[in-house]
Amino acid sequence: MSSSNVSVPSSRTQTRLTNASGHRLPAAPVAAAIALGIAIDRVVALPAMAWGALCAVSIVAGCCLLRCSTRRSRIAGLLVLAGCATLGGLRHHTVWSVRSVQDIARYADDAPLVRLTGTVANSVAVRGNSQDTSLPEWRRIDQAYFELEADTLIEDARTIDVAGRVRVDINGVLPAIQPGDRVELTGRLYRTPIPAAEGDFDYRAYLRRQGIDCMLRCEHPEAVRKTGRDTGVLAELSRLRDRLRRQAEELCRQQLSPEHFAVGESLLLGVRSHLPDETQQAFLESGTMHLLAISGLHVGILLALVWGLCNLLNLSPNWRAAIVLCTLLGYTLLTDIRPPVLRASILGVLFVLGHRLSRTISSRNLLAVSAIVILLYRPTDLFDAGAQLSFLCVATIIEVSNIRWLQPRLSAPVKGETTWQLIRRRAGRLGRAVLHTWLISTAIWLATIPLSAWHFQLLTPIGTLLNVLLV
Repeated sequence: MSSSNVSVPSSRTQTRLTNASGHRLPAAPVAAAIALGIAIDRVVALPAMAWGALCAVSIVAGCCLLRCSTRRSRIAGLLVLAGCATLGGLRHHTVWSVRSVQDIARYADDAPLVRLTGTVANSVAVRGNSQDTSLPEWRRIDQAYFELEADTLIEDARTIDVAGRVRVDINGVLPAIQPGDRVELTGRLYRTPIPAAEGDFDYRAYLRRQGIDCMLRCEHPEAVRKTGRDTGVLAELSRLRDRLRRQAEELCRQQLSPEHFAVGESLLLGVRSHLPDETQQAFLESGTMHLLAISGLHVGILLALVWGLCNLLNLSPNWRAAIVLCTLLGYTLLTDIRPPVLRASILGVLFVLGHRLSRTISSRNLLAVSAIVILLYRPTDLFDAGAQLSFLCVATIIEVSNIRWLQPRLSAPVKGETTWQLIRRRAGRLGRAVLHTWLISTAIWLATIPLSAWHFQLLTPIGTLLNVLLV
């Protein structure tokens, strides 16, 4: 999806995927405006009413001005973009700053021992026991964790109605608990810790981006008691997704050897809880960490596989598009809707729809549309390292592929060529493809140097060679 000009046959006309610089990119300024509004709110934090009023005034004024006089279309466009910026600021404010007056974090200042009831919000994950031999054996145990939508807090014989999401950590492995289950927990409630030193990973900001401001520590699985379950449609869908994910994990465990299971699970499902710290560090230092993070590469491989199977089965275009779209949606849900997966899936969905509608598709515009969707769905991803690197890498691929002299030239077969000439021609084609891949890998590394240095304090030039071999 990042090549300069790719034509896909259609029954009526041709769908072209292009990066041509003369192509209109209406989504790009909208995405930039929304991102600007989000960044402004992170710094200024205007009240929600102010953001809403500015958004309404800007959009209404722009639309009225455009309707009254086409000569002032540029001013009207700027006003609409200002409305998009304020919309981004408003959306970020509701996620980052707005909390209920009954927010659970208000009761977490002194880390009291409390009883908390609520609904399990996501799948229960298990972090493998630590292999650090400096720790006593009783501390090297598995840990379960999940998120809880809290509703009642019991402290010192007081019952308090609360609201908000809590990160729950439990020493030991829980019995079967699924999303939508009602539970009662006993543990210590405390606010998420701040970084111990400058440059350390900011776990507090990481959880706050997900709407979590406090944590609950349970010392034993028996501190968790299931009291019922939610029977709503969303809860049933969450349980179905949880069962499918666990079946996929079990299939990986059965089909892969113990030493390969953790890496395979990370590559296929994005689960790193069983991956040893030294293995993650090795991937990070070699510049190949992105292979463990479910991203556009994984989604692209899956999309190509499903598309190829549909071609082999000679399915109709409508069935082919429906199967591909369902596959993208299912895989996105299976991998926890991570930003790189969501971005790649949006690109895939837009490409398939454009193909069915026989439209000319701009890669740059597709990327901008996916940015708009992600920023409105989860505005705090603007500050997430994974989301930043994902979009930067794809943008780099698109721009490098648009440079004509870097595009691999395919040599046409020659009539009556000998076996040796055929081998040379195919070897030359392979060599040009490898060189093209290396140039893209190098461009991505150069483009991501500032972000990698800022977030990880790490430069890995060896990755430009390893990525060619691994891809």
